[in-house]
Amino acid sequence: MITDEELFMQNILEERDQLFRETSKLRSQIQGYENFESERDSYEKQLSEKDAQIAKLLERIDWLQRKIWGKSSESFIPNDPGCVPSTLTAWTCSLKKKSSPPALRRRLMRTKPNA
Repeated sequence: MITDEELFMQNILEERDQLFRETSKLRSQIQGYENFESERDSYEKQLSEKDAQIAKLLERIDWLQRKIWGKSSESFIPNDPGCVPSTLTAWTCSLKKKSSPPALRRRLMRTKPNA
């Protein structure tokens, strides 16, 4: 039969075993946190690089938007609706030429203000 001393010893050994397992588990978790500071610094560096890249791309988007929809892209467009681009830089106003078709010349004459 098991005596009180043996029961006491068995309980102590079970408690010690449980404490040993908990301690081992906590030590393995701590080892994962030892590199935490260097990993955090690495991630912060990556984030700052990405932030700089995003800022650069946003500046480029702003530049492209100004280039496409800004004032400079509309400054060379004539007000006359009969003018069409013949090349990238030159505009041809067919309504004002003598060689334009007669119907276009009549329309031009109707739209001219009386002087």
